[in-house]
Amino acid sequence: MAGEPLAGGAARIKGAQNGTVTDASGNYQIIAKDTDMLIFFFVGREKTEIAVNKKDHINLVLKESNCLIKKGF
Repeated sequence: MAGEPLAGGAARIKGAQNGTVTDASGNYQIIAKDTDMLIFFFVGREKTEIAVNKKDHINLVLKESNCLIKKGF
């Protein structure tokens, strides 16, 4: 459903290897600098990048992806 929390969504700082996963309510915590860019992604949704810009809370809605997953390689 649109606007529903996504459990198991991923968030990481652009250019970094470490990140975090959203909990059952769609909440997450990540330590980022004001100059960092956060990347959010979830299977079946479009990847989204958002600048921290001194925000202490970032809420977003990931749009459904139009990309089809091909079976096999």
